[in-house]
Parts: sequence; C-alpha cells; structure tokens
Amino acid sequence: MRPEPPQKHNPHKLTIWQHVFPAKSIGRFAGADGTVSVTLCETGRQFRVPPEDRIFSAKRVWDQRAETGYMKDIEDNFQALADQIVDGRRSLDSEHYRVARMFFALWWLRFSARNSPTPDGVLVGIEPDALSRDQQEILEAKGVAYIRADRKMPGRVLSGSQIQMDIDRFEACYAGLRWGVATAAKGEFILPDTFGQLMAVPVTPTICLVGDHENVEMPPSEVSRFNRLAVQSAKTYFIARDPTHCLR
Repeated sequence: MRPEPPQKHNPHKLTIWQHVFPAKSIGRFAGADGTVSVTLCETGRQFRVPPEDRIFSAKRVWDQRAETGYMKDIEDNFQALADQIVDGRRSLDSEHYRVARMFFALWWLRFSARNSPTPDGVLVGIEPDALSRDQQEILEAKGVAYIRADRKMPGRVLSGSQIQMDIDRFEACYAGLRWGVATAAKGEFILPDTFGQLMAVPVTPTICLVGDHENVEMPPSEVSRFNRLAVQSAKTYFIARDPTHCLR
C-alpha cells in the first residue's frame, strides 16, 4: 500500500518520514563521525548512515495526532529516563518501569505498523465529510479525524488509534513488570530494528534496559548471547557503533 503524499510543499508541515526507533536513541550508538553502522539482514552488507536516515523510518504510516501527541509524550519521557541512566542512574522505581514499558510497546507496535500498514477503512452508516484536500490536511495537523467522500477513513488515522489502544492493553497486561539496567563488562550491544516480543531496549552501546531483570553487569558470554538474540530478532537491519566491538 502506497502512503498518501501531502500537498505540494507540505503547507501544514505534516510529518512524512516517521522514525520507528527515535533518532535521538539511534544517535547514542553513533561513532565519532556522527554515524551508526547498519548491517542488512538479508545480504550482510554494512554501511554507515546518520541517525536521521530514512532507513530507520516509516513513511506516513500513522497520523499526525499520534506522531506529535501521545507518541511524542512517550518518547520524551523515555529520553529523560535514558539520559539519567547514561548519567549513572541505576535505581529505578515504578514510574521508571512504566516509562520503559510504554516505550518498548511503542517501538514494537510502530515496527509492526511499518511492516503491515493499515489500509483505509470503509465506515458504514456514517456520512462522509465534504472536505477539500487542504481541509483534510488542516484537520490532520490539528489532530482531528475525518472521513473522505468515498466513506473511507485514512489507514494512518486508524493505525494511530490502534497503536494507542494496543499500548494501553500492553500496559494493562504488564503493569507489574520491572526493568533492570544491564551494562556490558566487555564489548558492545547490538541494536536490532526489532526485538519482537523480547523485552529489551538498548540505551547505549554498553547499556541496555531488560524487562523482568535485575540490575546486572553482563559478562562477555552474556553480552555475546544478547547480541545473538538481537541478530536473530532483527528483520531488516541491525545497528552498532562499531561491529568489531560487538561480541557474537
């Protein structure tokens, strides 16, 4: 399914390329040149790109309300926690656990949406809106849903709402899940494009949040095991600061 392009020059500043895993988080894996190493799963080809590269993004898969609303709130809360962890925080409380859970769910669900975009949905029994293209984009920019003249609601609007509901369900299901801070005693962690349902969120090349785990310093054997799981979980690519430092 091809994403719907905005009007020429994108007058209402709708976000077209939407990061699945935030650029700021990818940036913590950047080397001195400001780029990260990407390895393609299918071919093994490696190359370096900046954290803002489009390979890390979905193209207009969810709506602007989701992008700049609840998703941004979840990301901002996680980045504040990640900064504290980078600065040395190792004592996490229930609110930190919630922040980690919400962010993991957001990452997982955005990855799923990117790979299986929601099609436009026909709504029966509801009168369509007689809106121009410009009016539709104004409404989306303001976070308002609408129905086109063909009685269809854009798939990205449905996707944004579905992801939000699924995050709420995830949080309700895993409300008691604790998270631990794992640090690598030697070597560096790999960041996959997805861990699937394996609850782990790499924070830096040497720090990772792990669900249902205590704070721990991982010995080289565990770092190797973690990285093998990361590679096995990845679907399209995985990221590293320097692949030669990632124990496998």
